[in-house]
Amino acid sequence: MKTAGFRQRLADIIDADKEHSKVSKIYDWCMGIVIVLSLVPLMFLENNQILECISWFTVIVFLIDFIARCYVSPADIYKIGKQWWRRYPFTFMGLVDLLSIMPIFGLISYKFSLFKIFRLARITAIVKYSRYSDKDDMLMRVLKKNKTVLKAISLFVIFFIFITSLLIFNVEPHYNPVTGEETFANFMDAVYWSVVTLTTVGYGDIYPVTMLGKIISICSMFLGIGIIATISSVVTAGLIEEINKHTK
Repeated sequence: MKTAGFRQRLADIIDADKEHSKVSKIYDWCMGIVIVLSLVPLMFLENNQILECISWFTVIVFLIDFIARCYVSPADIYKIGKQWWRRYPFTFMGLVDLLSIMPIFGLISYKFSLFKIFRLARITAIVKYSRYSDKDDMLMRVLKKNKTVLKAISLFVIFFIFITSLLIFNVEPHYNPVTGEETFANFMDAVYWSVVTLTTVGYGDIYPVTMLGKIISICSMFLGIGIIATISSVVTAGLIEEINKHTK
């Protein structure tokens, strides 16, 4: 029973409601600071002693946090006994926590540091931050509430990108007749153009040269404006509703 009591107290600190536990709130603030610190080494091309110390510190904190969350994760903590560690690593946030401690391999051996995945795994710490932020919780509730609409829009966008990519890839001559430069050399170039055009970014590095290709681009840009406006209105309306709930 003492072990179960300790596990429950630890769970109260790690997962307790922020409004009812000062210790939990302090823990969340500290983890938020560690998450921000863990991203600092990504801002520099060359490593030094200070950055290495920051890396070791943050990875060790993430490792301790991961072990603690494995320990307190099961809902029936008084029944499962020695199998306490089996569930959490296979949850979404458990996988995020595992990825966040992957940089430890790059710190242990230079050979691992040659693989950029061990360095880029630090970025997953941003996802961890959503656990400690009320604002992110609010955004997740809005996304879940409007998931049907957002899913329908996402499927339409994917379908439209695929169709316009096929059209532009087969309509365009794959080279610029004026400059002679190669354009739309492969299908991924067409997909890249479709995404850039649909989002109305328009980098201009790849663009159609035929009249039909330009008409497809115009339609894609107009549709992109409508899609962005629709998604923004859905999310904004949901956020306003959530804010009104919490302010009443």
